[in-house]
Amino acid sequence: MTKTDAQQAIEQTAPTTKAAQLREVMPQIEKKLAAGVQLGTIHQALTDAGFELTFQTLKTYLYRYRKHRAKSAGRQAEPVDSRTPRHRRYPGPRRLSRPQQMAGLPRRENRSQCRRLIV
Repeated sequence: MTKTDAQQAIEQTAPTTKAAQLREVMPQIEKKLAAGVQLGTIHQALTDAGFELTFQTLKTYLYRYRKHRAKSAGRQAEPVDSRTPRHRRYPGPRRLSRPQQMAGLPRRENRSQCRRLIV
């Protein structure tokens, strides 16, 4: 078996799971939804074509597809320079020095002094 035969054999294999089969047509489903076609109409067309799935399953697959697409688009949109240290890429809240933290706050009295005032 040559390399091209192996590639052709892989190209001819069809997905076996419902999710994989639906992922192949998901871009067309998204286009139809954007054009104003209702999801129920798309579900009916799929079931008429012999694709057995419930309306809720279709909604779940659509949700997962959109979530995955948004997640992968988010990764590509913001390249990170790996040479930059992590603490410089994601700075946390700015920490203040002790005098800056205490500025404007009343001083706490010593506990023993407070007890003497009470008694």
